[in-house]
Amino acid sequence: MHDVLAPFLTSAASPPPGDVSGQSAEALGEGKFMNIVVRISRNQEPSILKATEITGRLVSSQQAAPPYFFTFNKDAATNYADFVPEDPYLVRGFADPEHPEQGEKFLQADSTTIIVNVPRTDIASATHDLSMRLYKVGPVAIGQYKSPRSSDLALVDRLIHSQGVTKELDLSKAALGSAIQAVGPKKN
Repeated sequence: MHDVLAPFLTSAASPPPGDVSGQSAEALGEGKFMNIVVRISRNQEPSILKATEITGRLVSSQQAAPPYFFTFNKDAATNYADFVPEDPYLVRGFADPEHPEQGEKFLQADSTTIIVNVPRTDIASATHDLSMRLYKVGPVAIGQYKSPRSSDLALVDRLIHSQGVTKELDLSKAALGSAIQAVGPKKN
């Protein structure tokens, strides 16, 4: 199965079973992380649809110059960033068979759902310590970076303060914490 899937895996993908090469769990990206499902809208406040604490391996992929990124902030400093592969509001449609020369259809939605994984974070930390922001990277700023990594917080900080980057949403610690508590796992 590994040989069949190997051409489709990113360089950050998990090694085949048993091939840990003596690395620690932290080096392999294992540990707790939060899986947060966010609904964003152009006209309304964002909402958290689901928040789940997961223990396991988080695999991130790299992409070239994505137009949106999330930051999760702790004590006013960026703790983690996650890049969105393309415009989350973009809706693609099939070409009209009657007019294939017009090509694929592109529309803009008013709202969208995004799944974000925040590493090294548990439910307690997510509900009390984190705030969340979404930024849009305009054409002027896209040329400033290539193949961003979520772990390159210096690059993320430069992007946030560069011309052409706008903040699309800002959830404070209190707002994010309340939203996660409302949809997260319930204590017995």
